[in-house]
Amino acid sequence: METLQIYTRKFDISEITDSACFGPFERTVKEFHLNHACDMDLNRPLLFLIRFTNAEGHGEAYQEWVNENHETLWNFFDRLKTRNKCAAVILFIQEKSFELLYRAVKAHVDEVILETEDSGEITERIARCTRRLLALCKQREDRRRLEEYEFNKRQKIMERLLQYLLDKPEDVDYLLPEINRRYGTKLNALHYQAIAITVDQFELYNKDSRFLREISLLIIHQLESAGEIIIGEVDPFGLVAIVNYPEDCVESRKREELEELRRQITQMQDTYGKFEVTIAVGPMVEQMKDIRASLDGAMYVSEYRMAEPGQVLYASEHPGVTERLDRCLSNRSIRELCRYVALGDMEHIEAWFEHFYQETEPKFQEYPPAYARFCWQMQKQVKKMEKASRIRIFPDMRFFALQHVFDGHERMKELQLLLLEISHMMQNELSDEHELASHAIAYMKVHYAEPVNLETIAEHCGFSTSYFSRKFKEQTGENYIDVLTEIRMKKAQQLLRETDLGIEQIIEQTGYYDDKHFRKLFARQTGMTPSEYRRLEKEKRSSVAK
Repeated sequence: METLQIYTRKFDISEITDSACFGPFERTVKEFHLNHACDMDLNRPLLFLIRFTNAEGHGEAYQEWVNENHETLWNFFDRLKTRNKCAAVILFIQEKSFELLYRAVKAHVDEVILETEDSGEITERIARCTRRLLALCKQREDRRRLEEYEFNKRQKIMERLLQYLLDKPEDVDYLLPEINRRYGTKLNALHYQAIAITVDQFELYNKDSRFLREISLLIIHQLESAGEIIIGEVDPFGLVAIVNYPEDCVESRKREELEELRRQITQMQDTYGKFEVTIAVGPMVEQMKDIRASLDGAMYVSEYRMAEPGQVLYASEHPGVTERLDRCLSNRSIRELCRYVALGDMEHIEAWFEHFYQETEPKFQEYPPAYARFCWQMQKQVKKMEKASRIRIFPDMRFFALQHVFDGHERMKELQLLLLEISHMMQNELSDEHELASHAIAYMKVHYAEPVNLETIAEHCGFSTSYFSRKFKEQTGENYIDVLTEIRMKKAQQLLRETDLGIEQIIEQTGYYDDKHFRKLFARQTGMTPSEYRRLEKEKRSSVAK
């Protein structure tokens, strides 16, 4: 049963001898102060027991009290009944006053009781108010459940439609009439835009359906200029809305609506506690087949919240959001980290991240979408490891939660811990057979300068070439030749940095005999020729020395 909050003024609750008049409610009693009205919980049933003395019925004392904090008592009660239907106001007066009765009726006061009335009559009138409150609370709860049921039913339909739009967008444009008929929507082939709403409290997003329902309703009510809105949860993004705007929609109006939406969601902190929210808007597209690109743009631009907190972010204002991750972090480096995780090499994972924080993260800070791209890339690689090793590693939710860590550096710390946990699991699962990749990599690190090939490594590990090749791929996610090439290229880079050996000598010392082949592989790994790499490293050293 709900708690009935009773507010009293110059009224002692003990004066009511029969407490049964308050019905089955649990009760809490507080002194009523007009200047504390903003602290009231308007979602609970409220009962006000207000007593006026003769001196307050007229004159200066009365005017002084009702005008506290520049707000009259009557205006407060009038607004109260508008905002909370489950509220009742009872006035106790010592003698009849036309001015009081007139104001009470105007302010929708429920009962005005003369204190000269019989105590039994007073108790009955309080009980009548309480019964009315009980009925209103039941109606409100029934209405809330019905609305929730209807919303959840429609939301499931909308989420199915949203998933279809994202999975098969190329089919949507010519199926619009059938989709509108089946789902009761009003989509038209004009302007579509993806909007993603993300909060930094994953537990709140993941577990509190009421929170998501309230945000969904705010989106529907606030985006008045939209022709149709399809809302659903899309992992790992959060809450996603596909908005279909009419052709004559004004850009400035759309932006005003989104700003107001952000403000209203932020106000929900009063109910759900402190959280940060990001609203990211993808580019406008003219065909549904391009809606995935709009959603990707929204998600990548949301990463700029680190530099622009508390703003609605637009992909159109950040044209660089579609740039690739290898602008900041090479595919070779990612493969290296994945190999350490697959082999349970926690020491090298720690070292990899130390290097990342010092050398690579400054580039991520200049291009914030790199944080999200890197996390998604690692999630895909871990899924591959899981499939190859047949080990149940982690539910996807562990990775989805990273998207809700707004600070980029903290997100990388969380990812590091997650990968160390996975590495520990992989290490525990390693048997003698699973050590094949570790032995093979150790052999390659020692014999990289020799003419190493598949046969020699498989023979060293004691397996046939076909079995070795398949198991190595399962355990590391890479072919042995890719790992061997990476080891050799790292050694070549070290020799170019630290020695004055000629290119031909370096080619020999790294196990290659074909100059053209070596240069091709080196350019693929570094993006430059050996001579350019050596010159760049010398320039770096000289600039540091200065």
